[in-house]
Amino acid sequence: MESQLIQKKPGNRELIWSAIRQLKTFRVRDLEDKTRVHERTILSYLQVLTKAGILEKKKISIVGHGSLTRAEYTLIKDKGVNAPKFNRKGINIEDTIQSKVWRAIRVTKKFSLKDLVATVSDEKTTPSASAIERYLISLKAAGYLSKKKNDKIYHLINNTGPKAPQIQKTKKIYDPNLQSIVWESHSDEEEA
Repeated sequence: MESQLIQKKPGNRELIWSAIRQLKTFRVRDLEDKTRVHERTILSYLQVLTKAGILEKKKISIVGHGSLTRAEYTLIKDKGVNAPKFNRKGINIEDTIQSKVWRAIRVTKKFSLKDLVATVSDEKTTPSASAIERYLISLKAAGYLSKKKNDKIYHLINNTGPKAPQIQKTKKIYDPNLQSIVWESHSDEEEA
């Protein structure tokens, strides 16, 4: 089990969102110039933010070019410094099970799997204990948690901030608080 800092780079959404908040009213080209993020990536995020009611899109006529128009966007709901996350339909996906688990871990600091499942469950959702356990195993492997071999109690030992570390499909852990990949799996299985 080794934890190592691998890279530090803000994600595309964070770069785009920061530029949106600075510019307030902008075109896609303005964001490309400011962020150096590819146009398709920017358009995809703008589409989601528009569906979510965060941005307003207007067609502006280009003077001297007949019926040609360009899209201009205006920020109408500033959601703060963190880039808002929505699915393609414009539905907020910020409050994932992992983010609920991470918040509970940060508050309790010492917990069992059973306690954590009860804490993050609500009238709408009862997350599976196995999904939470996989998350805890990954956090332990990355150096966020400790747990003695036959003990059922986990201890938070590395609190990097309010945003939940994200387990990526490539068996890496990205920490949005550090804006870094903080751990990569070097084996097929990790012990709890």
